[in-house]
Order: sequence, then structure tokens, then C-alpha cells
Amino acid sequence: MIEQQGMVVQLAEDQVRVRVGSTSGCSSCEAGQGCGGGIFARLVPKKLVVLTVSVSRDSPLVKVGQKVLLGLPESFFLRWVALLFGVPLLSGLLAAGATQALISGQLFNFSALQIDALVLLVMVAVAAAVFRIISRGNSARVAELDQLVLLKALSGNCK
Repeated sequence: MIEQQGMVVQLAEDQVRVRVGSTSGCSSCEAGQGCGGGIFARLVPKKLVVLTVSVSRDSPLVKVGQKVLLGLPESFFLRWVALLFGVPLLSGLLAAGATQALISGQLFNFSALQIDALVLLVMVAVAAAVFRIISRGNSARVAELDQLVLLKALSGNCK
């Protein structure tokens, strides 16, 4: 389970809205000696997101302003990663192969460097276009993840 702390900003009958933000890495990562999470956290803008979490009878009782711990199954996360990065990568590779096959036939009189440059250009353009289409179409659904679970209420309120 991937866990993230957040703060309850709104309560409804069967839903809780929780504000989460990007976090920095641990002290080892911040010092450049760990996995590198701290370095990546500095590259990504600190953007706050409000997520809607469905609550059930098993969910802990929370109040507005309280810190909570959210959880997301790894399998769901891996499916999203495969969709957002694997599909564009495969699309780009297929486009590169098709371009290579089309150009390397004796129809065109290109040098090897020109062929490689064109294949690379087509591959990057197709991968970027597919990534943009997928991310634009799914960005609205990210804020309402149906797999997101309210794991527990943490002690103390946020200010």
C-alpha cells in the first residue's frame, strides 16, 4: 500500500475531501545519498491537490482540519504507470519501426544519419502525442481515485 498524509478539508455523508501535497524525500535522499526522492521532489513544483475519498463503515471517524493517512494499492499505481509511460513508449517504438521500414526501402535516397534522425524525430513526436492524449483524458479522474482508502486518522490537527 502506498501511503500519503493529508488534511481533511471537507466532510460529506459518504465522502471526505482530503488535501495532499508533494513531499520531499527523507534526510538521506535530501543529502543525495538515498534513492533520489529528495532530488525529484525539488524538481517537481509543490502543488496541493484535493482528493475525494469514499468512506465506508470501516473508515475511521475524522473531522475537518484533522491529519489523515491515505492508502493506494500498489497494483493500481502500477497500472497507471504502465498506461501513462508504457503505452507512449510502445507507440513511439512502433512508429520508429514503421518509419524505419518505410524509409529504408529504396524509395528515398537518404543517408544513414538522415534516416536515424527522422526515425528518432517520429518516435519522440508519436510518444509525446500519445502521452499528452492519455494524460489529458485521465487527469480529471485522478482527483477521484476509486481505489483510494482512508487508512487512519492521525493525532493532531493541521494549521
